[in-house]
Amino acid sequence: MYGFRFLEPMDPPDIAGGLENLADDVEELLADKQPRYGRGELPTAVAMTASITDLPGAEVTINSPRAGAVAFVSFAADLQLTSAGAGNAFVLVSIDGVDQPANAVWNPATLPTGARCTVANAFPAVLIAAGNHTFKLRGQGPANIRANNIHTNVSVLVLP
Repeated sequence: MYGFRFLEPMDPPDIAGGLENLADDVEELLADKQPRYGRGELPTAVAMTASITDLPGAEVTINSPRAGAVAFVSFAADLQLTSAGAGNAFVLVSIDGVDQPANAVWNPATLPTGARCTVANAFPAVLIAAGNHTFKLRGQGPANIRANNIHTNVSVLVLP
């Protein structure tokens, strides 16, 4: 019943053994339902680059016990203008090497050198397969914008 072993074998009935089987099955089921959480933070400041690249250290790998688990992903980047200039900087998250469409953008076109902004976003994602999944914070922008390590991170909560 409900996919649990209970009385195996049925003849003669072994109530103690059946209850032990049931307890083991329930414990295994509950262990697979526990949420998993991870957070990766940028360890040092990094200058943005013209092509989209990983922000090293701002990543996390989480194991999902089953396919179809839901991941709630939030990310932030503490961006700073290091010299005058225009251009957009943006950050996003890749899951298992695939860039996700949600991003956060900053355009400091009219701001003075030293200006700073923390951009952030969040999104849900369905993990198609069981196993390890890697979430990486990635960014792109002109070299006069850097990502500071203070508030640059990715956080993931997986509900199996």
